[in-house]
Amino acid sequence: MKKENDVASEAKQAAGKKPHNIKIKMRGDVDRWCVEKNAWDEVVKTLIPKILDINVLQWEGHEPSSLDKFKVTLDKEFEYVDNELSIVKFKNVVKIWLKTERCKLKAIHLGGKIECPVNIEPTHWEKLKVYWSKPKTKRKAQ
Repeated sequence: MKKENDVASEAKQAAGKKPHNIKIKMRGDVDRWCVEKNAWDEVVKTLIPKILDINVLQWEGHEPSSLDKFKVTLDKEFEYVDNELSIVKFKNVVKIWLKTERCKLKAIHLGGKIECPVNIEPTHWEKLKVYWSKPKTKRKAQ
């Protein structure tokens, strides 16, 4: 199935179309039953750590140019079906992914893993480890 989707997306790209069609629900998240949801997840998983700082906890803390760059990259890759990926929906996608990823990383860190995961920038990993080690953060988690 993946190979068929890859071939189809390459054919679309060769024809001058966007490689993937993704269904966006009204509340802004991607329909998990969408055929190309895996392509979406892969692009988001690959690009967010490269473009955005995973340490930034507040939306306002991200560089607007980085957010714009990420949005433009998604818009080049995906044709949105049913609903457009508005700024509000885009914000939801990024926030949900960052919270989920930080939760996974925190579990890895608390599990005793010291080395940086492959898809995360080493400087981001070090900053997260320092943040999770602070007494205030530990009290907040309890």
